[in-house]
This record gives sequence, structure tokens and C-alpha cells, in this order.
Amino acid sequence: MNKLIIAVATGNMVANLPPLLELAESDDVILWLESEWAKENKLVDRILPLLGHRKLDVNIDRLEYSESMSEMLSLVKQKVAGRIENRSLYLIGNGGTKLHFGVLLEALHEFKPNLIYSDGGSTGWQEYAPNWHGGEIKSYAKSAITLEDVLACRKYHLGKGELIWDASWNDQQRSLYTENKFAYGENETETIALHESHHSLAMQRKTIDGTDLPSFDALMQSEKSDKWIDDVQKYLNFVRNNKPNLNQIKSSGNNQSAVFYQTCALYSSTLKVAKNVANDANKNQNLKPTSAIGPIFEKAVAKRVVVYLNNRYPDLCHKISQVYLGATFLDEKKCQIAETDVLLIAKNGILLHFECKTFEATQKDLDARIANLHEASSDLARMFVVMPVYTNYMDRDWSIVSRKLFERIQKGSQKLTALPFTLPFQVEYFSINSENIRIPYFEETLDKIFKRLN
Repeated sequence: MNKLIIAVATGNMVANLPPLLELAESDDVILWLESEWAKENKLVDRILPLLGHRKLDVNIDRLEYSESMSEMLSLVKQKVAGRIENRSLYLIGNGGTKLHFGVLLEALHEFKPNLIYSDGGSTGWQEYAPNWHGGEIKSYAKSAITLEDVLACRKYHLGKGELIWDASWNDQQRSLYTENKFAYGENETETIALHESHHSLAMQRKTIDGTDLPSFDALMQSEKSDKWIDDVQKYLNFVRNNKPNLNQIKSSGNNQSAVFYQTCALYSSTLKVAKNVANDANKNQNLKPTSAIGPIFEKAVAKRVVVYLNNRYPDLCHKISQVYLGATFLDEKKCQIAETDVLLIAKNGILLHFECKTFEATQKDLDARIANLHEASSDLARMFVVMPVYTNYMDRDWSIVSRKLFERIQKGSQKLTALPFTLPFQVEYFSINSENIRIPYFEETLDKIFKRLN
């Protein structure tokens, strides 16, 4: 029997696309409910070409309504009554508000609608019969949603990026990327040597004359943290209110003067060291990194992800549609609004971004990246921060910095998930302050991620 499928045009149009691709067949009718806002922003116009590209021979009907709920229900009942003959009614409950669908289900009760629904934690979908039987999670079998589909639903476009895995490829195609030979992440000696070389400048601590740079941590340890912050705030207020010149500050003899000189000393010392390190780098080529570690790390993470997907293909081909390396997103003016490292597109259109960090990252930068990801797709997109956590080398300066970032994300962020990138056969535990800490293997953390996706 042919179907009459009702979908509500909402800001999260990507939520409607997978069920439509899965359900719609030739001669079916898709009835779009468009509010004035949805029509003004051409939400349905964005998604129609995506159906057309797949040559779905369906009939499109569009119903515009005001914000009045009673008016919408009256119009919908009339429209359904005129189109329902010899058709089964389906209502897609993804996107939009729960109130819309609750009221629609009640109003269309006499037509015995089937409800199609998917929550944000699942890559599948559920179908509830009119008597509320069913509800088991089904995998998307026909839907082959792409990254370009997801972006088009939000008026964005794919810029550059390498498609390295697709669930529709054959075994040979899916294995192509794994044939790349990367020393990083596979050869322990070369992996650590690259970190030591790359971060030697970043961790440089001494000037040419051999004196140490007074680090901020050392300064904080020499002062009470709360007192330091309080003194700096008082100094800033003092300067704002009195606008003193340098001589006045020098002769003030008060606490603001001490803070001023401590700040100046740290600033001056930092500038001196930066200049000396730059001079040393020009004289000593050994101080320069032998390779840029960021792109190498991203490719190593991508390969491990692809190998993981291939090893579990029968289970995961129904959850993941594509994997991209280095994908960028463009707006309508072809300006770049976001860039990604390793990006997975789930079958329900949700993006899973593996942001790769080998050293440090500010919270501001990470927050901006996940905000851009949500803007380009949906608020259900997730970002994972992948960092090297090598248990045999936790005492190295660069490893300490990376570990602190890992711990900060683990403890403090609800939007982000920290993923440890591990070396083959590394020991599971390392000790710090007499405490044994377990670091799960990279593949073990992937198991947990995909298990939650259902």
C-alpha cells in the first residue's frame, strides 16, 4: 500500500531526511507542514533537491499554516482526508517540538497514523503502529545520507576534504586507506622521536646565558593563588581610577607596585627568552621540528578509525555512513566557517567529530569548534578530543601538557569527550602521586562510543 507521509519543516531539517529516504517509494505522497517562518527561510526548498537527486518519484504537497495550533490542525485534517484513500498514514516525529506531534497524533487519530521516531542517542529509527505496538530500533538500510546532504539542510556546502571510508564501498575500497604506511602510532620509537623533535622548541626553558624562564606555574606556587588574583584586580582598579604614571607607581611603595613589578618581570623575561630561542633556532637547525606533527597525528587517528570500522563492518555499516579526513564547511558565499580533522557521518545524519590535539588547546578554541559543528549540522553533533596518552612516557614535558588537557576535558566538559590515542601494546597503567591510573586502549573507547549509538 502507498503511503502518505507527514513531515514538519523545522530548523533541524536533517532529522527529517533519513526517515524520508528510508520510507518513501514511488507514488507515495510527502506532505510538508510549513510555518510562516519555515517558508520564509525556505527550509523545504533545501531538502527537495536531495530527494530529487535520488530520483524518488514521490508527490510533494506543501501546507502553510500560521502559528495558530487550532488552524494548523484544521488544515491538516482537511488535507489528509482528501489524500488518504488507499494510503497508510505516517507521521515523522523527528525535529520540531513534542507539542506539535502530540497534538497531531491526537487530531489524526481517526486516520490511524504510524509514528516514526528516532532519539538523539540512536543511529536507527523506531516505528509505532496506531495501537502503539512496535517501537523496536531498526537500522537504516536504504538511507545513505552523506556529509553533503547534512550540510545542505543547513545552507552550507562541503569545501575540501578526503572521503576515506563509505559504508556502500566494497571490501577493497574500504581497505584502501588502511594500506597507507604511517610510522606514527605504529612504530613506537619513531612516534616518540617525532614528539621530542616537534616539541623541543615549545618546551624550551632556558635563555642563551643558561638562566631559567620563571614559569607562570612557579610564580603561582610562590604566591597564594587567591591573593595573586586579588592583588592583580586591585592593581587594575588602582590604575583605572588613578591613571598614575610610571614614577608614581615606582614611588607608591604599596602592594600595587609589587604586583606591577612582578608582572613586568615575567613579561620582560618571557620576551627575552622568546627572542633568544628564536636566535638559537636560526643558529642551531636541530632545534627546528623535523616534521609538522598535527597532520601526521590526524592521519594516524583516521587510519585507526577506518581499521576499527572495517574490523566490525557487519555491525557498524548500519550505524556509520561515511568518514572524512580534513573536511571544511563553506557558507553560501563560499567562506569557510569550520574545519574538521576526522569526521564520521552517522546514518541518522548526526556528525561525530574527532578533533586531534597533540599538545595543548584552549577551552575557547574547543568551544568555538563544537559551536561551528552544531551550526553546520545540528545540536546533536558530538565532538571528541583525541590526544596522545602514552603510558611509558608520562614523565616527558610534552606528555605532561597533553595529559593535563586530557584530564581537564575528562573532568570539566559536558559537551566534549576525551579520547586517549594509545600505542600498540602499551602498558595500561601509569602512576602519579602513588595512584595507579588506567588508560583504556583507543579501540576500547571506540567500543563505548558506538555501543551508545544503538
